[in-house]
Amino acid sequence: MAVELQEEQRSLKLRKRLWGATVLIAVAVLVLPLLLDGSGSESQFRRVEKLREEPPRIVNAGDSLETGPVLQSKAPAISPPVVVSPVEAELTAIADQVWSKELEPIEPLVNSAGTSESLVAWVVQAGSYRQEANAIAVRDRLRRAGYPSFVAAAQDRSDMLYRVQVGPMIDQERAALTRNKVVSLLGREAIVVRYP
Repeated sequence: MAVELQEEQRSLKLRKRLWGATVLIAVAVLVLPLLLDGSGSESQFRRVEKLREEPPRIVNAGDSLETGPVLQSKAPAISPPVVVSPVEAELTAIADQVWSKELEPIEPLVNSAGTSESLVAWVVQAGSYRQEANAIAVRDRLRRAGYPSFVAAAQDRSDMLYRVQVGPMIDQERAALTRNKVVSLLGREAIVVRYP
């Protein structure tokens, strides 16, 4: 009877240990993923890309292609490899023909009219403000709505004006459509003006 009692106590002790281990593992499986999110040593704050303050510049087609004279260079001569098979000999002959050709000068591209007229762009002026903070608040509201907008400073007599503009856009019709959307968003009048 003493032997049975000892075995029953051992069995009971073993069951308690197994249950304890099972509970600890279950708690670890539930809690550890919450504590360890897998980010390692990275910061938990995401990096925020700062929007640029100035709008993109429109470049004249003739200006953007003037990078300097086109160099005519001859490719370096390739020494022929040791011919092992007729296929390699044929490939070598083709390669020699390709490398021996002179490079032709590249003609710069000109716009379809063939003239070097300056490009015209349009912006929607959403408002003019005497205080820069007000202009920035409107600009931020437009950006949150998905419009590319910026603040342009201008001198008016003795005061500084801060103009909130959306764009630039190449098509005046598109600028007019954007103007209508900006008017409905802000609840005040906006105008389409030439840029820059």
